[in-house]
Amino acid sequence: MGIIAFIVILLHFSVTVYVSADKSGFKFRVKYLGFTVYPRPKKPDGSPGASAAEDILHGEEKFAEDIAADDLSIVKDSEQQDGGSASSQESADHDTSILQNTEEINADSAQDSAEQDTAENEDTQEPAPPAQEEKAHKEKRAAKKKEKGAKKAKSKKEDSSGKKKEGLFSSLKSKYQKVRPYIPLAWKSFKKLLKTVRFEDLNAYVSVGRFDAHEAVIYYGAIQAAMFGLLGNLANIFTVKIKRAAVDCVFGKNTIGGEFSTYVRVRPSAVIALAVCTGVNFLIILLREKRKRKRENKNMQTKNSQSAENINQAATAV
Repeated sequence: MGIIAFIVILLHFSVTVYVSADKSGFKFRVKYLGFTVYPRPKKPDGSPGASAAEDILHGEEKFAEDIAADDLSIVKDSEQQDGGSASSQESADHDTSILQNTEEINADSAQDSAEQDTAENEDTQEPAPPAQEEKAHKEKRAAKKKEKGAKKAKSKKEDSSGKKKEGLFSSLKSKYQKVRPYIPLAWKSFKKLLKTVRFEDLNAYVSVGRFDAHEAVIYYGAIQAAMFGLLGNLANIFTVKIKRAAVDCVFGKNTIGGEFSTYVRVRPSAVIALAVCTGVNFLIILLREKRKRKRENKNMQTKNSQSAENINQAATAV
């Protein structure tokens, strides 16, 4: 019991999210029980973890320097050896050039023989006979048959598409009928969940200015209406406590700027309690719907049995 009570007390503390936005940028911080969850604090430079990382980096740099020195020595040795083997490379290049010339001569002769063969084959071929009238008539009949088959296939596709649409609509309707009893409860639970989110110490400030006084007043009125309308909608959805909300009008200067900051708090215990209550209500609705379906099935069975009895009585009377 003591452990459960301790967990309940911990869940009763709120998770706090600090949000601020101004000219310097956007800030976001999450805290729970006084500890910063996000962003995590960085380790100081004098910590043992930082010193170990520095030692690893120095060791890697020394290892890289040693490898570079070994590579330079290998390159020097290879350059010395390349000086004596220059003559052997020249002889090898001469041999390769001779082989390439012989290959080119063989390729040219093979192409000439292939061209002669193709010319002889073309001369031996005979011209194709002209198309006859019977073949043309048969082709026309085949084209008409294809057109008829295409029309039948289109009609079948249209019928099948209509049936599919009707089947899809009926399936969606049946699914909606199953889900409809849960929609009001889900909507109420969602609104309660949003109300558990609290905006505290909300600070909203905007400064607007134009060189022309008439334009400055117009911009001032538009920005003020937009800001207070947004805050009103926010208060209808969430729980809001406003610390300051103001719009400043600046004359003789083209400027627009401002700042926004607030603390967003949520109690985990409230969210868990709302989830449990919603789950219980869903189970109650589910059991109610099952009972209703059983009653409807029984009524249908009784009606069918009565109609069958009436038909039997009428048959016996005749």
